[in-house]
Amino acid sequence: KSEKDKDWFAYKDSMTTQVNLALNGTIIDSLEFTTMPFDENLSIVESRTDNAYYDLIQSKDTNKLNGIGIVLLGGSEGGLHSSKAKLIASKGFTVFNLAYFGVGVLPKDLINVPLDYVINNIKLFKANNPHLKKVVLWGGSKGAELALLTASMIPGEINGVIASVPSNVVWQGISQTDFTPKSSWQIQNNPLTFAPIIFDQKDFVPPIKLRLGYERTLQQIPDLTFAEIPVEKINGPILLISGTDDQVWPSSIMAEKLEQRLRKNSFKHKLVNLIYKDAGHWISTEPASPKRARYFNEVFYVGGNVNADGLASSDSTKKIFEFLAEI
Repeated sequence: KSEKDKDWFAYKDSMTTQVNLALNGTIIDSLEFTTMPFDENLSIVESRTDNAYYDLIQSKDTNKLNGIGIVLLGGSEGGLHSSKAKLIASKGFTVFNLAYFGVGVLPKDLINVPLDYVINNIKLFKANNPHLKKVVLWGGSKGAELALLTASMIPGEINGVIASVPSNVVWQGISQTDFTPKSSWQIQNNPLTFAPIIFDQKDFVPPIKLRLGYERTLQQIPDLTFAEIPVEKINGPILLISGTDDQVWPSSIMAEKLEQRLRKNSFKHKLVNLIYKDAGHWISTEPASPKRARYFNEVFYVGGNVNADGLASSDSTKKIFEFLAEI
């Protein structure tokens, strides 16, 4: 047990484990080992300018590079996902770990985030890394929404998308200070049309389930085509990952809607839609013990349980890298 019962080591570079062998209550042998989730021989180039806040991570051994670039986009927590990026890079990928809000001079809140910034950085990533044969966008939660949206806008630049706990529409932006409905994204200073989140005051009585507001929108505004992401424009295969007990937003329902739109529009590329029963919002590709605590920032209930999340994380991680091997 650790503080607040969080027996996990995501976002850490290593974990030391001690195993004791006891006989009749007396320890007769002991073994200690350290687990490293990623290769130590990585090159990490940081950029922290106004127009480019990222880490570029890849193996120092050029023989290990597989020619696939991964643009990694985090969720509503903002900033960078360094441990996850290092894990992916350890497998031979060139990882462009791009922050788009919440750090530096980037937007403080997830409101009217400029897609121009994201698109320009992706183009620079490709131009500065001519060894790349293909580029895949990989995002989780709001980052999945952003990945699908961006790939649909610049199909000539992107060769595939991995969207974990995704959205099928552009949603209202997120802020803890500005509650006026505004779009999450804009391009050339023009906010994108968005679906509003219809919250009720009782939604914020603990345990807070943000899913209720999104579900209410889906029920009260059944036709959200005005805000749907035109995913059929994406020029490459798509992998969707979600859990039926996601209490942050109804990602499994939205994944089904994404699949329906793609089928309706005769999507010509491969689609893999992984929906895990009883899994919540925390489906991870990081080699972490599933989190016992079911809350984000100690307040927002995320759903799922240790067993369902663990199975979903293990299976989806395997299938993600199988998906990438076929890109």
